[in-house]
Amino acid sequence: MASFDDRREDFQLPPHPVYVPVTLIRDGQLLADELAELGKTEQWLAAKLQKQGIASPKDVLIAEWLEGDGLFVQTYQPAERQRSTRRQTAPE
Repeated sequence: MASFDDRREDFQLPPHPVYVPVTLIRDGQLLADELAELGKTEQWLAAKLQKQGIASPKDVLIAEWLEGDGLFVQTYQPAERQRSTRRQTAPE
């Protein structure tokens, strides 16, 4: 009997699931469709931003969610004070 790994090779499947980042905020604009597709709410995102000291999506250049890594946020602040928090929130 073939093992699971043998069957995976037969179908040319990657050894682990591959996740693509989902953009939730771009240029200060909340992307509600993407947020809904993840099954998350605006309140959930607001809480994640607040934990990083960010008051509003309008302060965010880009925010991405990557399954297994969490939330990445890049704000508009000047370069010397820029907040770039790579995946600091726990994945859910």
